[in-house]
Amino acid sequence: MNKGNTTLHPTQSVPPLAYQLSGACSSVGGSPFNDQYRYQGLTALGAPVYRADSEGAYLYYDTDCNNGGAVARWILDTDVPNTSKASDLDGDGQCAYAARIIWDDWRQ
Repeated sequence: MNKGNTTLHPTQSVPPLAYQLSGACSSVGGSPFNDQYRYQGLTALGAPVYRADSEGAYLYYDTDCNNGGAVARWILDTDVPNTSKASDLDGDGQCAYAARIIWDDWRQ
């Protein structure tokens, strides 16, 4: 952003306010995870957390879902993520969730 002679570079981009998830498990009659997910806040590392409108489901980025060296990933889960933590946000010590996608960097 340019303001006069000064160029401002944001240190963090603003996350999308919502995502619409559809097609999850559609071959078996639908899924409670098909929903609109709205922005709820940030994790300790600054990654966004989303909550489903009608179901108790969450979409969030976890850098290490078991605190044992697991690769980073986006997670779809019914456990409420602890946003004050940097990893294993659901606190179960394992990588147990409904769905995931391996993703190196949540900012990309």
